[in-house]
Amino acid sequence: MNEALVATRAAADAGNREKAIGALSVLSKIVSRESRAGHLSAADERALRAGIAQARRRVEHDVEAPAPQPTAPPAPVQQHTPVPQSPPDEKEDKPEKEDKEDKEDKRGKPGKGDGKGPD
Repeated sequence: MNEALVATRAAADAGNREKAIGALSVLSKIVSRESRAGHLSAADERALRAGIAQARRRVEHDVEAPAPQPTAPPAPVQQHTPVPQSPPDEKEDKPEKEDKEDKEDKRGKPGKGDGKGPD
């Protein structure tokens, strides 16, 4: 029993709540075993169990829970921002409309020839 008490105190002093509570559980099992074997009176067993319960409450209150282990932050999610595109130039998509005058110039005026001058 003495070893379990020493282990409990050492773990609590080191700030290891889990180990201290684990050592108290071991101590509780030892008390049960010794009681069944007839090595403890009923009064001694009650006193030991009360002491174990008190020590457990004290450990839970006084010994801080371990800080959560730092984890790597999640990889940043890249936000794809659409690149604004300029509206298509109407002149590029559609063939140029010819003015009436341009069409007449290309066809030539009646009676004037091809407009290149004398042959």
